[in-house]
Amino acid sequence: MFNCSYDGCSDDSSSTEYAPYLLTFRDSCIEIDVERADEFEKKMMYELQSDICSYSKQYLSPEETDTDPANAKASAENDLFYDSDEDKINAEFAKHLQKVSQGGELGDGKTDAVLNCPGCMSLLCLNCQRHSKYKTQYRTMFTFNCKVVGDEVLHPQPNSHDTNAEGNLDEQSVFRRVLCEICDTPVGLLDSSGVYHLFGVLASHS
Repeated sequence: MFNCSYDGCSDDSSSTEYAPYLLTFRDSCIEIDVERADEFEKKMMYELQSDICSYSKQYLSPEETDTDPANAKASAENDLFYDSDEDKINAEFAKHLQKVSQGGELGDGKTDAVLNCPGCMSLLCLNCQRHSKYKTQYRTMFTFNCKVVGDEVLHPQPNSHDTNAEGNLDEQSVFRRVLCEICDTPVGLLDSSGVYHLFGVLASHS
């Protein structure tokens, strides 16, 4: 029924033989007889041609790429994901949060770290002081998303081996547990003088 003969590979590559057809496909595909095609097929053909033309313009060869710095800057500014004012807006927002947490006073804006909850990554503190001996402990009076367990009072035992005054605890000290208000993860303690001692938190150092 079918007669087929195959003599093996010729010296010339098949890709070379059909290259002219591949190169002219883009320009010739729209010339297909569409008179007998239904409306759906016509629409698909025109969309295919439109996509090919669009991709041809988008993905240029290195020789055709515009290297003008002014044009490159304009292209970046026209990018939907680019905002030249984003850093400025974020900085102003951080200052606003710090001002709110400190009772309306901005202060000097200096902090040893920015603290986040290890459970849900929620912001806990923008202005804190790192403990001079216990490097993973931070002290602050200004917090975000923290709640105090008022009905649970802790009386830590003093550390007799710690000769550092900063590390010693007064026998009369009263502490209450501090939890993340978002996910209830324990993040520290609140002492009787209103100072938060945060530890086991995620600290970002600048």
